[in-house]
Amino acid sequence: MARPSETLPPSSPITTSSDLPGSDPPPGSSDDSIMAERYNRLLHSKSQKKRKHDGEGVSLTRLGRGIRKTIDLYADIDNLIILADAYEFSEGNPALSDGEDEEDEEDAKAKAEEKLLRKRAATALKLLVSSVPNIDKALSNVEPQVLTVNLAQLQRGANDGRSEDTSNLRGPVGNWVSQLQPSAPPLLSDDKAARGLQHDKCGELLSSVEHDWSDLEVRRKIRSYEAGYESSMFARALYAGYSGDPKNLEEGFLKSSMMVKAFKHIFTSPKSSQDVDVTICQAMQV
Repeated sequence: MARPSETLPPSSPITTSSDLPGSDPPPGSSDDSIMAERYNRLLHSKSQKKRKHDGEGVSLTRLGRGIRKTIDLYADIDNLIILADAYEFSEGNPALSDGEDEEDEEDAKAKAEEKLLRKRAATALKLLVSSVPNIDKALSNVEPQVLTVNLAQLQRGANDGRSEDTSNLRGPVGNWVSQLQPSAPPLLSDDKAARGLQHDKCGELLSSVEHDWSDLEVRRKIRSYEAGYESSMFARALYAGYSGDPKNLEEGFLKSSMMVKAFKHIFTSPKSSQDVDVTICQAMQV
């Protein structure tokens, strides 16, 4: 029977402490201390590689993919920064607001809306910095040219993420709408042409709760985009039971079963959205 030492090929290199990261152990060290030194060097080397992989290895484009979900659905990143800076400047210089009492009501309302827009941008920017790893390094204390490139990468990632979510919802939404109108021909999952305001059920869901879709004349005006009948954020599809009170637009808003189903499809998983019945007509909770 061969001895253990004889089982090694003659040309097999034997790893020594000089092959590992760091310096050799001091002369005269015991075998235990040498092994401990090697082990510590290996741990340090792996830790360094992991930090590099977790931090610098992730592109800004990839980091930006969640911005449309958690920060802002439409605003450009550079515009958020401009509005946030304007808000911080105005808050730090209250004297600039003097004399607002002399303005007429319309100007005062416009300024109040602008201030609210800036405040929202400041809140969104703080959320962006706190939720995206190392984003402050990409936006602060960098050359203008570098900042422009970084913002473009974040913007591309944000828009790509939104486009992917929208594309993934196209087929399921068609099936959900078909469930609300089982007597009609089902919507094709890969066809957008048959949807929109021209489709009776889609048009009803997209129309504002402020208008009576059952009125054929109102329906014609909505489809023609006549003044006062343009698209609105108060679409029926967002309301519990797919209907709302024009005098109380907040009641049931963002509580439709379809809204909850779409939320789960994007934020958790498509499978989790199957637990929500799109035909349920009462307020839903996530």
